Formats: sequence, structure tokens, C-alpha cells
Amino acid sequence: MVPIILYLSALLIVFLLILLIETVVLQLMRWDDFRGAIKAALFMNLASLLVLVIEVVLATRFGFYSLLVGLTLNTIVEGYVLTRLRREAPVYNFTVAFLANLASYLILLLPAFIYS
Repeated sequence: MVPIILYLSALLIVFLLILLIETVVLQLMRWDDFRGAIKAALFMNLASLLVLVIEVVLATRFGFYSLLVGLTLNTIVEGYVLTRLRREAPVYNFTVAFLANLASYLILLLPAFIYS
């Protein structure tokens, strides 16, 4: 039996990697400067952390479709967070949230799902 601390450490590493990937996407999309992008990515991911945990549980049961549902829900939650941080461009905020989540899913979650 693997200790719970190992699972929590792995989740923290994945969370930090997702935070890094989404910060880079926010920077590439010129959403804000580096400090603002990292703050926004942190708020986005804290808000969507519950969705991600539920998605990981459902992925074992429903497979690939749960990843699509998770991507959609995370985009909605994170787009809302970005809109709360910058209200003048809601369509742009949801586009940035979608691209940030897509990058995270393609780089981290999809390969982990395929090779598990």
C-alpha cells in the first residue's frame, strides 16, 4: 500500500505543472504580465481543482469522455475566474481559458490517461 503522502506529493507536482503550463499560455496570449498571469493561473486552478478531482475519479469509470466533460467544465470555471479578474473582454477570457486547459490536457492529462 502506497502512503497517502506519496499521492499528495504527486498531486501537488501535477498541480504545479498545470499552473506552469497555463501561466505560459496566458503569457503567450498576452493576457497580462508575468505576475498577473501567474496570479490568474493560480486562481483559475484553485477554482477548478474540485472539477479536476471529480474528473480523475470519473476517468476510471467513463474513460475518454470524462476528459472531454472535464475540459468543458474546467474551461467554464476558469473562464469565469478570468472574467472576474478582467471584465472588459469576456469572450477573450473564455478563449484563453480554453487554450490554457487544452494545453494542460494535451501535455499532462491525456498522456497520463493513455498510459495508465
